[in-house]
Amino acid sequence: MDNLPIRSFDLILVHGDAYVSHFISFMQARQLGEKAAEFSHVGIAIRRDILDDNVGLDPHKIYIWESVLGGNGILSDEVLDVKGEAFYGVQLRPLDKLIETYRNSGKKQTIAYCRLNHNLFNPDGPDQGYRYYRLKTRFNQLYKQYNGTRYDFNPVSHCTALFKCCRPLRDPIERLFRTKDWLFCAELVALVYRAIGLFPLGTVVKNVIPADFYVKDADGLPHIVGDPVYIIGTPPSWQHPGVITIIKESTLTIDLPDTSSNGESSTTTDDSNEENSTESKKMEELSPEIPISIELDGHIEMYQPSIEQLPNTIEFQ
Repeated sequence: MDNLPIRSFDLILVHGDAYVSHFISFMQARQLGEKAAEFSHVGIAIRRDILDDNVGLDPHKIYIWESVLGGNGILSDEVLDVKGEAFYGVQLRPLDKLIETYRNSGKKQTIAYCRLNHNLFNPDGPDQGYRYYRLKTRFNQLYKQYNGTRYDFNPVSHCTALFKCCRPLRDPIERLFRTKDWLFCAELVALVYRAIGLFPLGTVVKNVIPADFYVKDADGLPHIVGDPVYIIGTPPSWQHPGVITIIKESTLTIDLPDTSSNGESSTTTDDSNEENSTESKKMEELSPEIPISIELDGHIEMYQPSIEQLPNTIEFQ
């Protein structure tokens, strides 16, 4: 999974199976509708190119910087941080370990990523010298300042982010329980995006929830990411009406909505018994402008081509 087209600062979205995940999804759906329930947690994709050498990251791996209930425990997902420690708070964890753990759990869990529409960090792009240095310096300052901060357990803080009517209660409650400096997952991501210029300077990061990044935000945050690309899990029907999925090495299933008046969907399946060889599966009579999803080894890529852009074949091992 380390070859995914994810760059530093792209958004990682997660829905776990813990009670906290279901509670956050339920509350988001009550406030923003069904779409807001798809993910309950967000983090920031990090590669070796954005952090100082002393952190000791693998240059070929993708990591996720997040405020999370990590490690062991009834509320945790059993994935340790890069130091091999369990911690409830802001930490850096290997994305491949998170994917492996979720995939082998046997539970219904989801991991996806969203590419930034305009990622300011591109070390290989033209005229990146000063911008690269400035962004890397700023992010390392944020990392040193906030890594290790406690996860915000305070339910009142979560409610004040969701419901504007509750926000006057935030300051007195946080002072009472001494949780003002603790960070919720979406708060950390919003803090970073504000610091690097993707969110306005006036953004109140404590008002941000995970759903604000992929559905329309009631507080008017700019939409800065593309559609979620699913690594684990299946896109919901409301998001992508047409899906092509390679279920196993010898099977291609095409499931597209029928545009005829009867409203029924059509399915075409092509099986081959030949093993250990490259196979080509023809895609025929595909309607234009239908969102397409192709899954290989559990990784789903999506695009919305015109009919002229559709490939004649899909080749896979």
